[in-house]
Amino acid sequence: MAPIPRTPHPVAVSSVFLAFDSLRAHKLRAFLTLLGVIIGVAAVIGMMAIIQGVQQKTEREMTILQSSVFQVQKWPMIRTEGGNREEQKPRRDIVPAYAAAIRERCSAVSLVGPEVWEFGVAVAAGGRSTEPNFVIAGATPEFFPNNGYFISNGRAVSYADVNANARVAVIGAQAAEELFPHVDPVGQAIRVTYRPGPGFDDDMGGFSELAAAAAPAPIVSRLTVIGVIEEVGPKFMGRNEDNRVAIPFSTFEELYGKNRSINITIQARSPELVPVAMDQVTEVMRRERGLRPNEENDFEFYSTQMSIDFFNNMTRNIKAAAIAICAMSLLVAGIGIMNIMLVSVRERTREIGVRKAIGARRRDILLQFVTEAVVLSEAGGVIGVLVGIGLAALAARIVPQLEAVVPVWAVLLGLVFCSLVGLFFGIYPAVRAARLDPILALRDE
Repeated sequence: MAPIPRTPHPVAVSSVFLAFDSLRAHKLRAFLTLLGVIIGVAAVIGMMAIIQGVQQKTEREMTILQSSVFQVQKWPMIRTEGGNREEQKPRRDIVPAYAAAIRERCSAVSLVGPEVWEFGVAVAAGGRSTEPNFVIAGATPEFFPNNGYFISNGRAVSYADVNANARVAVIGAQAAEELFPHVDPVGQAIRVTYRPGPGFDDDMGGFSELAAAAAPAPIVSRLTVIGVIEEVGPKFMGRNEDNRVAIPFSTFEELYGKNRSINITIQARSPELVPVAMDQVTEVMRRERGLRPNEENDFEFYSTQMSIDFFNNMTRNIKAAAIAICAMSLLVAGIGIMNIMLVSVRERTREIGVRKAIGARRRDILLQFVTEAVVLSEAGGVIGVLVGIGLAALAARIVPQLEAVVPVWAVLLGLVFCSLVGLFFGIYPAVRAARLDPILALRDE
């Protein structure tokens, strides 16, 4: 015999309908009661949508290095203020000899290339000139695959260029567009304005005004374009990847001097071998720098995943703060719901008496008012979700750098939290209603 299909409990269904009837009967009062719920849920949904969108965009755009590539550098990418005394001591520079040692002794790596940078450079050709916001890189052939740069026209820097100190350059898409809008850049001459000597204070972790003031007057160098880097487009936080000019590493040292720390980009044989490669590189670097077993590393690793992890840790704290704000708002809103439900019990005392007189049990009355409180809270939650999504979409439209991606878990969390608030703050008024004496309730005017 086939089982009889179960139908929803009639009291539960009628309680839901009674709850909606109550909302329709007191629209303004219900709306004012729900404002706290709406604001709290809208705030958390909007914030989560923006955070999730920015997080996904950041993970897409944080491709400074390839997935199997990491970097050895003098200082951590993010240096905190007020670090310990040992961290504040000047560290020894990273030098090109380390790259050769890593290449020879580390079996888990495939490409090893030293690179060095100069910022705030102006590039000119003919009668055109760029703003002094370009970046020049001293590069070897490994520079391009390790950093994810592809050549769209011409060729990359070769070891023949490095060995010959060739005055050649591979320019980014922005330089090609600004300086050579109507001609092929390959074979054309560019002029690079630079300051030899000080100007970049490596121990200070950036540009130093004192060092810049002591730098000699700008000097202009002539270079021949041998290639153009394929357009990359804007990256993390609007960082420009198309204002690059790569020249041979040896030429860079000749123009800008050798007394500076370099970076070493290292590509593991596969992404899975990155941890093994890092261990091998650590051993080589410690030996090359003469560190004793009890001494900490005086060099740093950097990879794209490290940046993503750092950003995710920051957003995790922001998410926790947003949820805490939502919880406080819903707590205040819950007190308002309890207050309005107590008023509703007082107004409907006679109705409760009539229901009890015709056979309604205590649990039926209890279920009715608890359901009404939950429906009231959930109605605010649904409106809050819609408002939050709308605000996030509006913010993303106004600010092009932002993206809005509404996480499903945030919507579910908001609605579940609203249900719990309605349930918790609706129990006391519902218990009061269920305990009313039917005789006294019928006498109420």
